[in-house]
Amino acid sequence: MDLALVDQVSRLPAAQAFRVYAELLVQAPHQAQIAALALRDKARAGELGEQVIPLLDTCLKDAPDGACVVHFAKALAAFGRRAQPAATTLIAKLRELRVTDDAAYWVLDGSLFALGFLGGKAAFAFLAELAVERPSRAIRANAIYAGELTKEQREHRFRECLERVH
Repeated sequence: MDLALVDQVSRLPAAQAFRVYAELLVQAPHQAQIAALALRDKARAGELGEQVIPLLDTCLKDAPDGACVVHFAKALAAFGRRAQPAATTLIAKLRELRVTDDAAYWVLDGSLFALGFLGGKAAFAFLAELAVERPSRAIRANAIYAGELTKEQREHRFRECLERVH
């Protein structure tokens, strides 16, 4: 990813940064993560007002890949409990996520931590569901996993993540 482009989008006013994301989503979805990361950075820096929470939720719903999912999840997490309604969208995205490589594993991990910041009944119920799920979604796709993390490492990190998020 071109961090210079991320920095460039980060410096745009919020409305323009969202416009860049929308344009990339249509014209070059594989590059949409550039604007998604920039919007995450803007949210974490306090440069986005609460009025954008529904827009971030919509962006999360339409996220074309795992990188965009985790960036929008973390942007929403910057608002804490005020963004709690977006938890259902994030849970839906996590339900469809298949951990087939290291990048997907880290999307799962980062998104779960973001979910913890959003909180709420739906988040709590989903975390409880994950705690008893066997095999866990961190290793479910083990036969097709193409990454450096071993099955044991993923399972250990996943259990540790659930404990910390809970």
